[in-house]
Amino acid sequence: MTPPAPKLPPKLPAGTVDPGKAGTYGTTTGEYSLASVKLPGLPEPVEMRGVVVAPKNAPGKRPIALFLHGRHSTCYVPGKDEETSGNWPCTKGSKPIPSHRGYLRDQKLLASQGYMTVSISANGINGQDWNAEDGGAQARSSLIRNHLGRWADWAANPASAPAAVRKGPKTDLSRVLLVGHSRGGEGVNRAVMDSLYKPPAAQDGYRSRARWNIRGTVHIGPTLFGHNPVPDVPSLTILPGCDGDVSDLQGQVFTDGTRGVSRGKALHSSVYMIGANHNYFNSEWTPGQAEAPAYDDFWHEPESPDPLCSPGAAGRLSANQQHKAGASYIAAAARLFVGGDDRVRRLVDGTGRRAPSADPARVLTHAVGGNRGAGFLPDAPQGLLKVSGARLCDAVASGRSACMGEKDPGSSPHFAYWRPGAEDGRRAVALDWRKPGTTARLTPQKPVSVKGAGSLALRVAVPRTPAAPASTSASGTPRASGPCWAASVSTGCREPRAPPRTGRRSSASRSPPRPAPS
Repeated sequence: MTPPAPKLPPKLPAGTVDPGKAGTYGTTTGEYSLASVKLPGLPEPVEMRGVVVAPKNAPGKRPIALFLHGRHSTCYVPGKDEETSGNWPCTKGSKPIPSHRGYLRDQKLLASQGYMTVSISANGINGQDWNAEDGGAQARSSLIRNHLGRWADWAANPASAPAAVRKGPKTDLSRVLLVGHSRGGEGVNRAVMDSLYKPPAAQDGYRSRARWNIRGTVHIGPTLFGHNPVPDVPSLTILPGCDGDVSDLQGQVFTDGTRGVSRGKALHSSVYMIGANHNYFNSEWTPGQAEAPAYDDFWHEPESPDPLCSPGAAGRLSANQQHKAGASYIAAAARLFVGGDDRVRRLVDGTGRRAPSADPARVLTHAVGGNRGAGFLPDAPQGLLKVSGARLCDAVASGRSACMGEKDPGSSPHFAYWRPGAEDGRRAVALDWRKPGTTARLTPQKPVSVKGAGSLALRVAVPRTPAAPASTSASGTPRASGPCWAASVSTGCREPRAPPRTGRRSSASRSPPRPAPS
């Protein structure tokens, strides 16, 4: 029996700016291929290859966006639809899969807006990282920084740059955006970390200092095996609602894991994209567009179709719709983090504004940090919380103290199951009720000041409930559900807001005064 199609959330009002609109510059495309590099822990050298899309006739030095694809098959046999492998180097008769060319539309959009862009190939890591303790994150960081090091060389000596780079304007390495997809998302996070804090020499495949400044990152359906987001560099994480690969949406930790860490000044946004799968953000992983064999990663069972994510479902995005929506939010991050246009923030911080260029995608957002202060958190540093009518729980733990038990794996990406043990200090308040009018009271140890705040926002995560049957995999295990799972998308990702009042409050954050809604 097919469950009824979920009710999609209504279309949000348009923002005052639309970052998905093409800019005024023409673009030029080319590739470079440099000598391969040897990275620690990998027996074979890794390629140094990139596709460059640059703006034409853009004045001055331009910011740069670097893209890194994720872990995918590395090689294919032309003319054989199903013959791919994870070999490296590719064997005789097979060719490398050009995963790095899969973001050309995103690159062309950014280049039209004045950005230099490069998307780099990482097949040599994908074919050798199967035994790496960190899933290849350190190797990907080293590869990124080797490319950035070359771009720094070329900025200092333009005549030494490859032709594809010389066709574009000079590059400003003080304004860098990193964009990573899947394991590439964790790779760009590690590259930021390693640029700020030099890793141990024995593990590092980049031997020079960082001559660049990374202003922000974009993570698309990312892994985060290390649970180590960089708190002081802004990030935007796209969480695909029909992701069949990183189906637990662990990328939510890029937002949640920065809460209460360091200064809390950097904005960390989660962008939940209803109806998007994992692969279609990369055209080289998309059937009908890819050079090599490609597939829809959402597992579709004809006898038990998913009402939201199966092909043809009302809420499922086509490949082109998904890629266009992804490009719009990548450009939003560039405009906000690198360009400093604060008008874009309302598209990504839970305010409830949309980028029209992403239509018809339904996109729900929330954020921590940035211009939001931590008005109230249930975490230990703020003192023990007095709770009645609810339960104080550990967000990352197993056992009785966990917000969600091991019997509910993947029910919500906000509550990770951390195998090595609990992560102390990140807590939440679990609410449960059986009838209307149930009261829960949270009392902090000290009064919370809301002076100067324009609104109070409460972050609420709604996990799957028994009334909302889970989608299951072929093995019969429940599929992971996102922060706005299919059966509850109309309510599960809302961020209640209210004007501040004096006195004690149990709100999760406070925001500065905002302009009136447009």
